[in-house]
Amino acid sequence: MGKGKLPKVAIASLVECAKEESKYTKEPAADILKGYIKLMNKYRDYFFDAPWPKEYNFQYSTTFTQTDINFLLASTPEDYTDRFETMCIKKNLYLTGFMVYGKLLWTQQAFEKELAKVPDDS
Repeated sequence: MGKGKLPKVAIASLVECAKEESKYTKEPAADILKGYIKLMNKYRDYFFDAPWPKEYNFQYSTTFTQTDINFLLASTPEDYTDRFETMCIKKNLYLTGFMVYGKLLWTQQAFEKELAKVPDDS
């Protein structure tokens, strides 16, 4: 799978994720899926910057590269949430699917743990 393409098999998993999220937000699943795709397109230079892992990889989804950190550091208060969600989606996408159930939460928790290690300069 080349750089810059969404794995086709991952789309079905993204649809399932949107349906699951819809149960909690009451937003139509189609709108949630469109939101995911909008983020992928908006931040495509980051989102599609490398080939996807072959299969789900816990280490990959919970470890943050300098590219990930720089992507978030480039955010404004207005777009931080979008960038964070984009990073979480990217970290859980792989050639044979998209890891949804609980795994996105693992990525979020791992990032919060990393933030806790950063010294406060104030």
